[in-house]
Amino acid sequence: MKIALLAFYSGLQASESQVRLSASLSDEIAGIPGWSAVVLNETSQKVAAFNDPDTVPVILSLSGGIEGEVLSCLEQAQQSSYLKSTKLPIIILAHPHANSLPASLEILARLNQMGRPGRIIFTSAGYLDELQIACRVLETHRTLAHSRIGVIGTPSDWLVASIPNAQTVRSVWGPELVEIPIARLIELYHQSSEIEATKAADAFAKNATACLEPDRATLIGAAKIYLALQSIVAEYQLAALTIRCFDLLSAPKNTGCFALAQLNSAGITASCEGDIPALLTMMLIKGLSGQPAFMANPSAINALTGEMIAAHCTIPITMINKYTIRSHFESGIGAAIQGDFPPGPVTVARIGGKDLTALFVAEGQAATVSNPQ
Repeated sequence: MKIALLAFYSGLQASESQVRLSASLSDEIAGIPGWSAVVLNETSQKVAAFNDPDTVPVILSLSGGIEGEVLSCLEQAQQSSYLKSTKLPIIILAHPHANSLPASLEILARLNQMGRPGRIIFTSAGYLDELQIACRVLETHRTLAHSRIGVIGTPSDWLVASIPNAQTVRSVWGPELVEIPIARLIELYHQSSEIEATKAADAFAKNATACLEPDRATLIGAAKIYLALQSIVAEYQLAALTIRCFDLLSAPKNTGCFALAQLNSAGITASCEGDIPALLTMMLIKGLSGQPAFMANPSAINALTGEMIAAHCTIPITMINKYTIRSHFESGIGAAIQGDFPPGPVTVARIGGKDLTALFVAEGQAATVSNPQ
């Protein structure tokens, strides 16, 4: 992760001491494994940092008297479509000297008045841990804001509470929705390489514990859907996609379960049924944890024991110990995945609400379910 420390200090303060302090903090941050840090002093560099998708900007409050300069910099940065269209959180790093903290509190209060979220991190013991978490959240937010989501077909008819409009998605979470006709997927399916599809299908079958209902031709067809979706990702420059997958049951008479599982395993977040809130949640989880997410339906809940069974047919291969290839549950055709999820801690999450600002999060433990159906 690349951190840009945007240095602000008053002309009344000794610049030499501020330079030493900023260099010291930069060295501490760069000491975090996998991190780098650079100190920016020029206004043009600071403004540019807010629009660089590969950089996480952190305001470095070196002294008092910087409030106006910081707000002016943010105002210039907000001229870009990126900051205009998203509520990017602002991170402020403060220290115990030169009125750094009072200035930071004043800036944060003004940001809140403007409807812009922010957070002050004070350089006391353990601040690097807090900074890592805050920067990971900000990096995820920025990644979402620079992402393009492919919506292949329309959301499934039964998703009556999961069809947010593109403007809401853009203004709250940042991604741009790109509408793609499902006919384009079918076209690319028929253009997919038989040789490449066979290779992918054979590897899928070889690594499975068993293959029950689907035959080899079905697996090759499922692999062609995967190749077609890969082509769509490249053609439309997508970071994620969702698909009206039940339309595939009629043509090409297969399912997208294998394709979506493979995409998620490869780092391209993909959801079923045109479910955009679920996809946003999966993208959020992937950004924060660095791991793919499993989109699942609650199948059964026991309120007395606090247990829930969640099930779906598209679990990423990288999340399971082993798997059996099955047919699609609802239709009985295609190729789906029945995987053995390893026991251990899990996080269950869902973005929702009228304006996509509600977030449900719960912790739990994954347990083995005997004889899953």
